[in-house]
Amino acid sequence: MTLSEFKELSPDGTYKSSGCTDDQNDGVVRCEWSNIEIAHYSSGLGTYRFIKPSNSSDPKLFEIFISLPSHGFQDVFDGLSKKFGKPKKIKKDEVQNRIGNRFENYRVEWNNGISSIEIAQRFSSIDIMSIRYEHIKLSRHYYREAEKKSAPPSEKF
Repeated sequence: MTLSEFKELSPDGTYKSSGCTDDQNDGVVRCEWSNIEIAHYSSGLGTYRFIKPSNSSDPKLFEIFISLPSHGFQDVFDGLSKKFGKPKKIKKDEVQNRIGNRFENYRVEWNNGISSIEIAQRFSSIDIMSIRYEHIKLSRHYYREAEKKSAPPSEKF
């Protein structure tokens, strides 16, 4: 999806656009939508990131990030499994809160070689889960460009 296509979408009443940033120093346009509903759970904010590949004048979507209440994890997992089939990876570990309580944490990934979707049962706190979509090729392009910009200057004199 291109940035132009994204901007033409008509919100259905459950989404309220917070707008898009201008092209930043990193070449990324960020758009945010609030009040996204996924599997009957409301998200505070969804962030959509677009980058301009060398072969296009219109930035293309390379990442979506959404956080939801972690009690919605099973419903999101079930919905994605129904849509995309068996996940490619399932990883179980533990997270610990500030007072020392431990909680199981699942990270699940679907990957078709072009894009991936990853959900994490616990993200920024024990009560928040995350959903991340990534277009693999465009994402690699972004990180390569970011690495070039952060590389130390050449020491040639």
